[in-house]
Amino acid sequence: PRPADLELYNKMMSCEDPDLKRAMSASLDIVGDAIRLYGPKGCVASFNGGKDAVVILHLFRAALARHGEATGDWVKPRLVYFEHPD
Repeated sequence: PRPADLELYNKMMSCEDPDLKRAMSASLDIVGDAIRLYGPKGCVASFNGGKDAVVILHLFRAALARHGEATGDWVKPRLVYFEHPD
């Protein structure tokens, strides 16, 4: 287990802004549903270094940590990196 990932999840869930907390909670639930449906090894995030991809990466890390804590099935996030010359 990666303590930093679980700490990230805990920080997300202790957010004091109710609107932001609601959005993060809903997002974590969606990613968590995918992890439960396909298994933690069946989920892959795409990463290109952009702002949206960074958000998805952190949500994925936090959801995997929550899953690992609940089930004991700890896995590293599986990522695909796309390099695109601009």
